[in-house]
Amino acid sequence: MTAQSAMDVLRSEGLIYSSPGRGTFVRARPDDASGPSPEYQALSEHLSELDTQMRAIADRVNELEKLVRPEGQGQR
Repeated sequence: MTAQSAMDVLRSEGLIYSSPGRGTFVRARPDDASGPSPEYQALSEHLSELDTQMRAIADRVNELEKLVRPEGQGQR
């Protein structure tokens, strides 16, 4: 099931093609050389936003730890 889903994604991206009776092959060049799919771009943008938010949270946690850590006590 997972392998079939992967093949469907690769086919929809234009990276592979199937030939009945012969098999499935990797394309020399994708049909659409204009760039990644809209789905890929949306996921990439979302991950970038999540990364930015996680970095901001980590910075805030570090600042809070500095405020509550007794002087002279190092980080773990």
